[in-house]
Amino acid sequence: MRTNVCFRYPAPFVPVPDNELLLSTDGAIWFVDLLRKVPNLQINEELCQEDWGVVVFVNRNSARYWVGIGRLQDQNEGDWLAFFNPSPLSWLPWRRRHCRRELGNLIEAMHDVLQEDASVSQIVWYEEKEMRTPNPKGFATPT
Repeated sequence: MRTNVCFRYPAPFVPVPDNELLLSTDGAIWFVDLLRKVPNLQINEELCQEDWGVVVFVNRNSARYWVGIGRLQDQNEGDWLAFFNPSPLSWLPWRRRHCRRELGNLIEAMHDVLQEDASVSQIVWYEEKEMRTPNPKGFATPT
């Protein structure tokens, strides 16, 4: 499943005060606004600062996920990387199938949001394993 998406969006990069390379929670508000366009998505307004970027915790159709937003090293202003992960509880045997299906639905819905926003361009989806290679193979769609 392609769970990582790179795209261009004209939001300024707002770093944390003590690290000019790290996206701050204040700098991720625009991304939360994009997530709000996903139907039936419940968003935890308390964003989580990580040492690589920002996590947004979300729920959709009885499944929990966390969505990361940040930049890859050497990216230009306006180039972003987002990725979608199920919460650890999603992998319990009785939840696994539902949560995996819903993760795919969430990713498809986010793809629609990105495509419909005139400010978004250069959308490329990647499988997680591809992100660890020097030249990842990207796709125009998440499926």
